[in-house]
Amino acid sequence: MGFPSFLAFFLVSHLLVLHSTGSCPSSFDCGTLGPIEFPFTNSTHSLCGLYTVSCDEAVPKVTLGAEGRSYQVTGFSSTGNTIKINDPLLRTLIEYKSCNFSSYINPLNTLSVSFTVSPNLTIFKCLASSPELENQTDNYFVGDYIYYRGCRGYTVYYSYPNQQVDRVPASESIPPNCVFFQLPVVSSVEDRNLSDPFSLLTSGFSVGYHVSEECQACLAGGGRCSRDTREFRCLKDKGGTGISIYKRI
Repeated sequence: MGFPSFLAFFLVSHLLVLHSTGSCPSSFDCGTLGPIEFPFTNSTHSLCGLYTVSCDEAVPKVTLGAEGRSYQVTGFSSTGNTIKINDPLLRTLIEYKSCNFSSYINPLNTLSVSFTVSPNLTIFKCLASSPELENQTDNYFVGDYIYYRGCRGYTVYYSYPNQQVDRVPASESIPPNCVFFQLPVVSSVEDRNLSDPFSLLTSGFSVGYHVSEECQACLAGGGRCSRDTREFRCLKDKGGTGISIYKRI
């Protein structure tokens, strides 16, 4: 058997295994977390969902982000389509007031499922390599935002979580010395130091999820949704003879 034929055989066989589990239940038991539903699943029915929760662990975890980032799961609300998670890396960032905001990774959206972290705080981290550059950046954010100068070599700009700003800069209009991050914040800022952004951030937060219409249609037709970020794919069993892959055009 030549290599191309072997490769094709392997791929088809692998896909057939994915569909050899039979019909999937509408919900899955997840221990102390109770029943969970698609797009989540447990390890027993790992092929029935897009995100497997380690329900048998003392602290259940799920991978939602890029680069294999996992989060601790603290609760579910199927009616509200939300999952409550805790991010240990973000907790460390907050405790040590680390300005390395890039270490926080938002849950990764795909063409099957999108995620929303709410409430969140948009933080602009701007290089302050000279007094002139710092003044220019201050003038750009004047009025709507307050600044925090506790990050060595940088100034951080943000607005109060409950404050409606007149303008939220588009990414292409942000000063070239700035990058922005969206981080989860506490639900209430009472008794918080509003001049310190780290007192507003939280490592325990809720993430809303939305299953796309394409994925819902795929599931209704007996298929499986993919986790692609560039092109939606629906995998369907062709009656035991192989797998059909339907792509969104």
